Amino acid sequence: KKYALDDLKLIAIVSGGTAPRAMFQDPTGTGVTVKRGDRMSKAEGKITKILSDRVIVEIEDTQTGRTKPEVLRRELVLHPEEPVQ
Repeated sequence: KKYALDDLKLIAIVSGGTAPRAMFQDPTGTGVTVKRGDRMSKAEGKITKILSDRVIVEIEDTQTGRTKPEVLRRELVLHPEEPVQ
């Protein structure tokens, strides 16, 4: 959890079945596997959904000064560089 979310690369998703998992790679080349409900990155983003081609992460933004934190939703796509057909 020492890297920012943008420093992590989604490299694999195992979907299907009741417990899908995703694998991320950090800048050192180390892989980490996560499942729904796990927290990752410096921001403690919570994995809320793992789909066949993307992972949904929610991050609570407590820096806003509000009494209730704002939830930021990020979609991390498995192959973002591939053209959409």
